[in-house]
Amino acid sequence: MQRFRDRYLDKQSNLTILDIGGHGPGFATTGYSDPDGSYADLFTHKNWNYKTLNPANDPGVDFYVENAFDWQNVPGDYADVVISGQTFEHIDFFWITMLEIRRVLKPGGLLCIIAPSGGEEHKYPLDCYRFYADGMAALARSSGLAVLEVQTDYVYDGVPPDSILYLKENTGAPMLDMHTGCQFGDSMLIAQKSPLLPDTEKLLHSLHQNHVLVLSALKNNAAGDIAEKRTINRLPALCENTEHFLTVRLYLDTGKGLAKTYLDQNLFSPSGSFNLNFDLSKYEGIRALRLDILSDFVQTVRINRAKAAKHKLFFSPENCLTRNGWAILSNDAAYFTCSTLPDILDVLSLRLEVKSTKTTYSNDLLPQAAQALATTQAQLAGTEGQLATTQAQLAGTEGQLATTQAQLAGTEGQLATTQAQLAGTEGQLATTQERLADAEGRLTARLYLDIGNGVGETYLEQGPFSPNGSYNLTFDLSGYGRITALRLDLLSSAVLLARLNKANDTTHNLAFSPENCLTWDDWAILSNDASYFICSALPNTLDALSLEFEVKLAKTTYRDDLLPLAAQAFVITQTQFTGTEKQLAYTKEQLAATQTKLAYAEEQLAATQTKLVSTEEQFAAVQTKLVELLTSAQTKLASTEELLVATRIRLAGTEEQLAEIAENLTKMLTSLSWRVTAPLRSLAALMRKFL
Repeated sequence: MQRFRDRYLDKQSNLTILDIGGHGPGFATTGYSDPDGSYADLFTHKNWNYKTLNPANDPGVDFYVENAFDWQNVPGDYADVVISGQTFEHIDFFWITMLEIRRVLKPGGLLCIIAPSGGEEHKYPLDCYRFYADGMAALARSSGLAVLEVQTDYVYDGVPPDSILYLKENTGAPMLDMHTGCQFGDSMLIAQKSPLLPDTEKLLHSLHQNHVLVLSALKNNAAGDIAEKRTINRLPALCENTEHFLTVRLYLDTGKGLAKTYLDQNLFSPSGSFNLNFDLSKYEGIRALRLDILSDFVQTVRINRAKAAKHKLFFSPENCLTRNGWAILSNDAAYFTCSTLPDILDVLSLRLEVKSTKTTYSNDLLPQAAQALATTQAQLAGTEGQLATTQAQLAGTEGQLATTQAQLAGTEGQLATTQAQLAGTEGQLATTQERLADAEGRLTARLYLDIGNGVGETYLEQGPFSPNGSYNLTFDLSGYGRITALRLDLLSSAVLLARLNKANDTTHNLAFSPENCLTWDDWAILSNDASYFICSALPNTLDALSLEFEVKLAKTTYRDDLLPLAAQAFVITQTQFTGTEKQLAYTKEQLAATQTKLAYAEEQLAATQTKLVSTEEQFAAVQTKLVELLTSAQTKLASTEELLVATRIRLAGTEEQLAEIAENLTKMLTSLSWRVTAPLRSLAALMRKFL
């Protein structure tokens, strides 16, 4: 808890700190044997207001509650910080308590929970659970809280931990779990109340109320109270009537547009007049403001006053329908904007009037609806022209989907191969650790000097020597000029426990503090290269440094020339595994996007097919008419063919008659020829006689 305080809390801020399970100052007189009654000694700063909450009504507790799930005497958005130590294992329905914690936390407030990860049963009066890091993180996420840090530590056979399970969100750091024979240890969760959409906030509120009602109903049912049994039947109606609330969101354009930077204030009533103050002193160069009223129902809003210092600001409704000075906000596209701002904008004061709109709009909105209908019809007409393009895109999308699925199958195969390699490497690492368990480790003491280039380039070394024992070392610093900081690293292939007893220069007793170290009693646990001792308060002249320190192995001794090889292979394989997982996730995202596009294209195709059905019906009617015309034409053609056959028959008879006439004519010509040639022959004979 002290580490949480030092790392996350600002002593310059006025903070209200609520200790869940903390006892009052008269706790020692109540007969309890638990000596850790509160964290009051850690939160005594003058700017901090420390309060306790407990279902045990002992003297001096600030908030006495009848149960751990319904704190009716604690207002919402009350605490800047909520803490709880060694309490959650005694709460039988701790997930409902988490919803109460979210309710009483201010927006952006911090939560720190410490609960055991193991150990024997200890009833106060209940002892129900033990917690691990993943469970702590899941508990925070299910309550709408953002996880900042979660960790679990163990104790092995009475020896301090040589392996720390530590997770910080978004770091992706690998975790090495060597958990064996766990005794008492702790898990710690640090989370923050982050803003949620109104619908999500309302669901969490309903969920909490539902839990409380169910527990009350079950309790009364067990007691035989018939009247209260009806509460269960009323639960759906009670959930439907859960109170709505409003979120006022102020977007700030500091040069990056009106999208990323915003401030929220929750109003737990959808109707009324509200005075709001936004602190803008941390934001420079504000170019424009946009005010959104977020809700799950239609409402009307008007801004009666908007002031910044001595300037009156003018917010104009954008994308809003207006009526009688009110702006109708029906969706996220309707808001207020202000772009004429003073050069310095520290505080914005707003006065709003809000009322919900539960009735239909009057006739003055009908033209907009008619215009929207005309636009929709035009879009519908355009859809027919887009059908061919959509079908082509659909075919292409199906091809992309097939390609993506093939890539996914390949990636899954790579992942399986990498998993197998990882399993083999883990086995090799375990074997190497067993073989080297009794080998001697070696220690090197490295003193880094910050002479203006940072702690990292200039250093002195002594060693190697045994990692067990007490040592006095002297470093000659006379040739380095002004030294601004010192850092002492104790380098070894094994996990060490180190204690620095004395650090002297000529006349000063220097103070080295452990950094990035877990501590056990007076010992610092050095489990990797990131943990060390540092000293920043140095005299102007530093010629020599004498160090006296003690060192011992935390568990086993390792040789530093063999184990890192197996550990390095393990880390490399883990990195490959993480990369393959990321590649698989990316491929799955592509697959999901492609499937979404395919679904959209299929919807367009279905709509177009519906239109095509109507077109096909019209085409069928035209086909019917064409068949009728064709049938009529075929009938007329058949009649014409019959006439043609009759004509051909007549023509054949005419040909026979013509042949007969030709034959008779031939005979006549033959006879005529004979009759003409006989007189001519006689005339010729007569002429020959005269000649």
